[in-house]
Amino acid sequence: MQTSRKQENILAQQNKSNLTALWKRMGVTSELMSDGYTVFRSKSWPHRIWVEDNTGMAVNHCNFQLLEKHNIVPTWENQLQSHSIQIDDQPLDLLFSQTAMVLSMQGQPINTTQTIQVTEVDSDETLQHWLTIASEAFAYEIDKQVIAPLVSAQDISLLLAFSQGKPIATGLLYKTGNILGVHQIGVAKNAQGQGIARQLMYYVIEAARSLKVDFITLQASEAGLGLYRRLGFKVQFNIGNYQA
Repeated sequence: MQTSRKQENILAQQNKSNLTALWKRMGVTSELMSDGYTVFRSKSWPHRIWVEDNTGMAVNHCNFQLLEKHNIVPTWENQLQSHSIQIDDQPLDLLFSQTAMVLSMQGQPINTTQTIQVTEVDSDETLQHWLTIASEAFAYEIDKQVIAPLVSAQDISLLLAFSQGKPIATGLLYKTGNILGVHQIGVAKNAQGQGIARQLMYYVIEAARSLKVDFITLQASEAGLGLYRRLGFKVQFNIGNYQA
């Protein structure tokens, strides 16, 4: 599917908006600055602090007050990130990079070769499995108090994948408008390298088809970039995540 430059810009903004809206659902504080921009700060995990303009668009901004050591500052760029940046005379180092990507649902083939079983988290037991696997896969502890309220949300699905009866992978889907945002695709260490993430993405694509959305967006790590390219995702922009 060919897209115009205008549509590409709209889709890039929708990717950012899906991500930042999810951060807000996880709990934030906000502060209106004197220049009309608003600073949003996560109350706990995922520890993000970012700025939006008066249209609600996430933007790069160099004026943060009371930047705390655990805060992670995302930058939205069309090129590779610098290894460090300066905010309020405070040096921040690049913690990790991500690549924002999008997949058009137009013409997506139906895949019937899934070898895993996927369910939605609906109990404290399955939530605990989800937290354990995701925390292990991403090598950081995910706050249960942040994730638990999302279980009952109508527009969010916490996915838990099983193989031979054992939980092995996680995902989080968040629908905003005609976009299905994909987050927290993680595979247990003892199940990595077996094509589990690909199988889970086949499920996600079929879920998007059922929801009748036009596009799927995500933010890929370096490790996942190849998989998403092979699935047909297109690169939109880079995200640098910085920390003091």
